[in-house]
Amino acid sequence: MREPSPHWKNKVEQIYKNIELKISFVKELWNDMEKLGPPDPKASPEDIAKENAIFEKHLEKLKIFFPEAENKAKKFIKLEKERGELLKKLDKTELETQEYKIISEELNKVEDEIQKILDDTTLFFIEFEQGLENAKHKREEIRKILLELGEIKPSSYKKLAEEYILPKGFIDYIDKIIPKNFSITFIVEPEKFKEYFGKGRLGLHWRGTIWNFVRGLPRESLPLDDVDFIRLLLKDENFIRLLEKLKNTINHENFHSFIDCFSISQKYRNLEVIKKIKKEVNLRIRNIKNFLDMGYELLVSVEKELLTKRLKTFMDLFHEELMAEIVSAEHQYRGRAFFTSTFFNICRKFCDWLEKIRKKEELEKYPEIDAIIKDAISYIDPKK
Repeated sequence: MREPSPHWKNKVEQIYKNIELKISFVKELWNDMEKLGPPDPKASPEDIAKENAIFEKHLEKLKIFFPEAENKAKKFIKLEKERGELLKKLDKTELETQEYKIISEELNKVEDEIQKILDDTTLFFIEFEQGLENAKHKREEIRKILLELGEIKPSSYKKLAEEYILPKGFIDYIDKIIPKNFSITFIVEPEKFKEYFGKGRLGLHWRGTIWNFVRGLPRESLPLDDVDFIRLLLKDENFIRLLEKLKNTINHENFHSFIDCFSISQKYRNLEVIKKIKKEVNLRIRNIKNFLDMGYELLVSVEKELLTKRLKTFMDLFHEELMAEIVSAEHQYRGRAFFTSTFFNICRKFCDWLEKIRKKEELEKYPEIDAIIKDAISYIDPKK
């Protein structure tokens, strides 16, 4: 693969600058969270209060570090609610009516107000504050499930799998359940795991849940009893490596469950989000072309802003994956390793798709749209 240009390397450094502060806060929080261990189903109210105080400590530090962000965040949340209500009204209103024009104008004003207060610090504050609440909720959910299960044994596997609707035929292939501080991991027989999640994947976190799935070891390689297990640990270096890899995957997916709490814009798995963004980009381009042809300038302005936002969303989309790697210290991304990462390749493929859209939609005939797409490609494309 060709070495990325200095221009792209500069953009990579900018990405680091934009997220390094976020990483430092998350790292410090994660250090405290790791000390908590899996939630204790028999924890007393006093124990839970002490645990919650740790979360509050990190929020208070954030407020001290960003004193203006809290008020901006409150305004932003209020405006976002207004924006959502206006969009609902717009969907129910007939095109070309006076009411449609009035609502569109109100929507424009709200979006202008949002842009005035919207900055990276405000979004980070919102994400961090909501993330702390989500993380506490995940621990409460795990605690409740562990209390209901009692002792974790093979009979528990089926109960959990059935209750949370795992794929049909999956239940008999769960080798183990492992509770962590922000997740419960199903260790799945490797061939069945590959069948459902693909050959190239070692683990998967279900977005918005506490559930992880990790590819287990081949059943024939597992020890029959404790004596065999000790013998393997002492003599079989390959088995030790497999166990270490399994442990790392569990920890990685557990971190994804934790960082998922802080991802207000990521409610679906990455590939699903890409599909959603592509679908919306196509829709916005079509709408802008139609509204330009019809002479609806106000609606063109609204649609152009929405298209720009969706394209800007893309670059933020995979920061979480990058953060998971950096915070869990599994890879060093400075230098060439970054450019062979999933993050880099997805950016390149998305830009290739945008170039195809430019040709397919004949956007040279619509300079206003073409300029937005070119801007996005210039920002994202690793080849530029």
